[in-house]
Amino acid sequence: MEVINVSKHYGHSIILKDINFALNKGEIVGLVGRNGVGKSTLMKILVQNNQPTSGNIISSDNVGYLIEEPKLFLSKTGLENLKYLSNLYGIDYNQERFGSLIQELDLTQYINKK
Repeated sequence: MEVINVSKHYGHSIILKDINFALNKGEIVGLVGRNGVGKSTLMKILVQNNQPTSGNIISSDNVGYLIEEPKLFLSKTGLENLKYLSNLYGIDYNQERFGSLIQELDLTQYINKK
């Protein structure tokens, strides 16, 4: 998929401006950002639920996305949630591997918090 100069306006409000990127087949990506910055709008454009004001989307494959839905237990720590989700998705929890990912993603401060 290739996104070329995609912009989206609602009236005089510019939601997206000249967005450009390419994704390879089979690639899985995450889109993160503050509320109100256009993440949902961009996703709706990518799956053709909304049309851009300008720009092009070139795609020969189907695109799927998972909308925001809380998957964490507020009564459990970050580590407990991580272990639960690992098990749910059939991933063996390996302290060394996950520890390095936790550090790389700067999540250490949350791992023991509920």
